[in-house]
Amino acid sequence: MTKFKKCDCQFIDYKQLMTDNHIMDDIILKQFGASLKIIRKKKGLSQEDLASMINFDRTYISFLETGKRNPSLICINAIRLALNITFSELLDENNE
Repeated sequence: MTKFKKCDCQFIDYKQLMTDNHIMDDIILKQFGASLKIIRKKKGLSQEDLASMINFDRTYISFLETGKRNPSLICINAIRLALNITFSELLDENNE
């Protein structure tokens, strides 16, 4: 018969963890959106201009800028190529 050691683990509140992760996701999406908007405006582009450059709908750009959509890496890459910037520039939360 196998004996198991007594576990000295702490219990994880998964419900709270999921809530915390959701809050972090929301913050990250809002930071990305704010950065995108600042860079787009610095480049003198409207949402419509950027959308047409990457064959997206203008409303999708709006949703990204307000943190209401979670873009894929392919989407982020298309945006950064259109804006002629690096990933780090696009993801920099300190864009002014």
